[in-house]
Amino acid sequence: QGVKAFGLSLDEIKQLLDLQATHTIPYATFKLMVQQKLDKLDLQIQEVMTQRQDISQRLDLIAEALPNCDITNLELNQNPLLNLISSSSMAIDIEEAQCDRSRLFSDLSQEVLYMYSVGRRNFRLINLIGAKLNGANLSGADFTNAKLMLSDMCEVSMIATKLVGANLAGAVMIEACLQKADFTDALLVGADLSGADLEEANFTAANLGGVNFTGANLRGVNFSEAIMTGADFTKTDILL
Repeated sequence: QGVKAFGLSLDEIKQLLDLQATHTIPYATFKLMVQQKLDKLDLQIQEVMTQRQDISQRLDLIAEALPNCDITNLELNQNPLLNLISSSSMAIDIEEAQCDRSRLFSDLSQEVLYMYSVGRRNFRLINLIGAKLNGANLSGADFTNAKLMLSDMCEVSMIATKLVGANLAGAVMIEACLQKADFTDALLVGADLSGADLEEANFTAANLGGVNFTGANLRGVNFSEAIMTGADFTKTDILL
């Protein structure tokens, strides 16, 4: 029982007894067996910690979008939970790709532009805080729940781009082309959209507190249920 307490298997204990039967005291063999057992446990711990970190990272990506209770809806045509899980996997894949190509690109912004140029359109949940995207073409891309706080998006082209639930607080989008862009549930507190073309954009339930819309084209924009406290609509032509 004392030997088993060191984590040795029955076969290993038998090896020790066989050595003892030959009048050999197996000090070194015992020490080696226990050390190998410890090394194996260390490897298992490392694998478990890596797995835990990966799972935790994936959960963190979608945690804010997960309600605190189960929801019954018999009219669902698709499973939104599976969509969130798929989005988290895509975001992890993007981050891994960014690490693999880190030597080719000086910053995350260049990596995103490269992936867009080769056909990728799904950038859900991506972290682009403070990104430099000015003048870029990202039309038709999906930035649902992306983090774009304080990003430089001056003159960016995001026609029909999905920014549902995205955090764009403090983003600078001066003279950006955002026709038919979807900002549903997005957070744009303090963002600068002056001179932007927002024709037929959707800001349903978005938080637009303190947003600068000076000189922006707001024809056909949907502001249903949007929070617009302190927003500046100077020199705009709003035809809701």
